[in-house]
Amino acid sequence: MADKMNFATTQEAYLTGKRESEEHYSAILAMYKVQTIALEAKHAEETEVCRIEAKLELVEDLIHLESLKFEKAKLEADLKVAQAKVDDFRVPEIDWFKMGELNMGG
Repeated sequence: MADKMNFATTQEAYLTGKRESEEHYSAILAMYKVQTIALEAKHAEETEVCRIEAKLELVEDLIHLESLKFEKAKLEADLKVAQAKVDDFRVPEIDWFKMGELNMGG
């Protein structure tokens, strides 16, 4: 960290502090981007679940037609696969408290 170094000039101290701050906030931004991408991907999977559930509800309303029974079974299988994808999806958590400690030098 900059507070443990000896600097010849205030310019050198300023540039070192600036570089360390940029590295720190770039790391935070990178973690946030990873989390945002994961959330967007999870949202897409959840949208797929909702789409299949809506179609399934419609098919159930029209089930009196024999030809739709196969479609219902297919949609139920698709729904299980889509729900499993959502359940398995992991969004990285950012430990903001720990980030604050790193920023404070702790």
